[in-house]
Amino acid sequence: MTDGIDRGRVSAGPSHSVRNAVTDTERTFSLGPDRINWTENGTPQSIRYADISGINLITYAGAGATIAQATVTTRDGGTIKIRSHHYKGLARFENRRASYGEFMRELCRRVAEAAPDAKFTHGNTLFMLMWAGAALLMVTLAIFVVVIAVQTGDLPLMAIFIILVGGPIAIREVLKGGRKEFEPRDPPGKFL
Repeated sequence: MTDGIDRGRVSAGPSHSVRNAVTDTERTFSLGPDRINWTENGTPQSIRYADISGINLITYAGAGATIAQATVTTRDGGTIKIRSHHYKGLARFENRRASYGEFMRELCRRVAEAAPDAKFTHGNTLFMLMWAGAALLMVTLAIFVVVIAVQTGDLPLMAIFIILVGGPIAIREVLKGGRKEFEPRDPPGKFL
């Protein structure tokens, strides 16, 4: 996936630094003249723009925020994930969407120029199906709430709370739809 060559390490565009999760180290991504560069565990890594076969952008609900994530896929099947929020500790994330958005906009533009056959998509069909399942469970729960209320005269408050909070989230995620292509020179802002 990476060529390990230190050519093109001079930054020629925006950069973005992020630690995706507790198991990751912080990575600083930068854009060189012909490749994306980053350092991982002190080791320089890079992928030529021409070797990228696709970029998929998604957003998902995180700890108190909507997190954006890009999955960059290479022609040899490797992937790297770049997220908008920096992991600082247990349930603590720092919003870095400003640098993420600028970085991803420029990365998409450069990959489109170097690899005209690369696929640029947003959304996630699997996430949509997962949220459709959650919405179906909430409809089922709502039916049980009505049945219990009619039979016993009691309202199960916890179930009502789950429906009122989780229902709109599930519906919003289902309405996003599955994976769709986008114009790499104008990525959709809501995914940045």
